[in-house]
Amino acid sequence: MREKEEKRKKKLTRQEKKKKNPSHFSDLELEFEVPFRELGFTGVPHRSAAFVVPTVNCLVELTEMPFTVLTLSEVVVVNLERVGFGLRNFDMTLVFKDLTRDVVRIDAIPMTSLDTIREWLSSVDIKFYESKTNLNWKQVLKSIVEDPEAFREAGGWGFLDMEGSDDEDGEDSEDGDEEFAPSDSGEEEEEEESEDEDDSEFDEDEEDESGDEEEEDDDEEAGKSWEELEAEAAKEDRERAKEGAFDDSDDERKGKKRRSGGGGGGGGKKHRR
Repeated sequence: MREKEEKRKKKLTRQEKKKKNPSHFSDLELEFEVPFRELGFTGVPHRSAAFVVPTVNCLVELTEMPFTVLTLSEVVVVNLERVGFGLRNFDMTLVFKDLTRDVVRIDAIPMTSLDTIREWLSSVDIKFYESKTNLNWKQVLKSIVEDPEAFREAGGWGFLDMEGSDDEDGEDSEDGDEEFAPSDSGEEEEEEESEDEDDSEFDEDEEDESGDEEEEDDDEEAGKSWEELEAEAAKEDRERAKEGAFDDSDDERKGKKRRSGGGGGGGGKKHRR
């Protein structure tokens, strides 16, 4: 009896061990994640640098304690921070759909891995943004949780796209300049019209100046009294009389010189006889 009881106990023990042994997965439905090492990158998820590798459904780091396993379906947005300062490294922040959960940061990622991470995030349909500074995510998530309606009305996660808004404004202004840019022929016609306008304005200015001078003369004459005009006329007559008398005296002196010159010649001839 004892032998049979011992055999039965041993059999039960083996069955229990068999159920608990993890090497036996025949009755379990498991899916194994395959890491894509070509998409991996070096970063600091906790205290030391480690090699982080994406899989089909996760982002994992299984070489340094504590391990990092992030399910991609739980991530709502990724923000790549400190990009564009000419630094050698940048940071990656993963924000979860459960906004009460703390974000996960992977710091000090080499800038050489930036393009690879961009391609990977695009391939798994995760929205990502890039910024030049690190954000205070505790305060950001707190404000979103307190007023989610205002967050949606403000454009959701669009506030992270600080660089894109400036670029769009610049593109709109460039498009507007191209649309309203005149052709070469139009420029030539405008130049000719401007030259004609300048010439016409110059002629008009000259006419205005001459007209202003004539008006000034007329105004001066109109402003003088009859007595002043008579005095000016008498003054002009006196000046003309002086000029005439001066001319008569010049003629008389010239005549005397001619007569004196003729008498001197006759006297000389008598002396010779």
